[in-house]
Amino acid sequence: RAELKRFRDALYHVEKQLGSGCFGTVLMCRVDREDKRVAVKIVLNQQSAQHELEAMKYLIKHDSTQKYIPELIEAFEYNNLFCFVYELLDQSLLNLMERTDWTPLNMSEIRYIAKQLLETLDFLQQVNITHTDIKPDNIMLVNHDSEPFRVKLIDFGLAVRECQYSEEELIPSISYKAPEIYLGNPCNESIDTWGVGCVLFVLLEVSSSVKSLTTQSEFCGESIMQWVLLDSKPIIISSFL
Repeated sequence: RAELKRFRDALYHVEKQLGSGCFGTVLMCRVDREDKRVAVKIVLNQQSAQHELEAMKYLIKHDSTQKYIPELIEAFEYNNLFCFVYELLDQSLLNLMERTDWTPLNMSEIRYIAKQLLETLDFLQQVNITHTDIKPDNIMLVNHDSEPFRVKLIDFGLAVRECQYSEEELIPSISYKAPEIYLGNPCNESIDTWGVGCVLFVLLEVSSSVKSLTTQSEFCGESIMQWVLLDSKPIIISSFL
C-alpha cells in the first residue's frame, strides 16, 4: 500500500490558483531556490488522496516515461492537507476551446489528439485501469507553444482496477456518462472508450448549439447520445482516419 510522506522534499511558494472543485484545489507553485514551476494538487479527503496515490504509483510502475500521464514528483501530507506535486502542464482542452471562443480545430489537429487518446486507452487497458471520468477538463495540453496539441490524461482520483463494476461504484461526470451507466447495466473499460468518443464528437461537431452547453462543461451525455443516434449529420469516418 502506497503511503503519503509526512514531510515534503522541497519548499513550494504559491504563485496562483489554477483551479478548484469538490476534490480540493490546484495551485501553481515555484520550487524554492529553483526556477521551476509545478502544480500542487491539494486533496481534502484522505481516502480520495490515498486512492489517487495508489493509482498513480501503479501507473508509474507500468509507464516509467509517464508519456500518457502527468509526472508525479512527490506526494505528502502537510498540516492535515494531502498534497500531490505534479509537473506543470499548459491548459486543459476545455480551457483552450473556451479561450478561442470554440473555434473549430482542423482535421489534422483532431486526428493527432485522437491518436494520443486512443494510445492512452490502449495503455490503460493493458494495465487493467479504467479512468472513468474522461472529459475535456481532464485532457491537458502539455505545452501548446512548443508541442502543439500534445496531450496527457489527468485526474486518476476515480480510476478503478477491476474489470467489472457496478453503477454504484462509479461517479463519472454526468456530461460524459456512458449509456450502460444510465441504464444501470454492468460496466467495464468500454466506458472510457465512450468518454473519448464524446470528446472527439465535441471537437468534430462544434457549433453554436453545442457551444452554449460546453462552455460550462455541462455537455449532457443524453444530448450526445441523441445527436449521435438521432439528430446529427453523419461523420465521415474515412476523412477522419
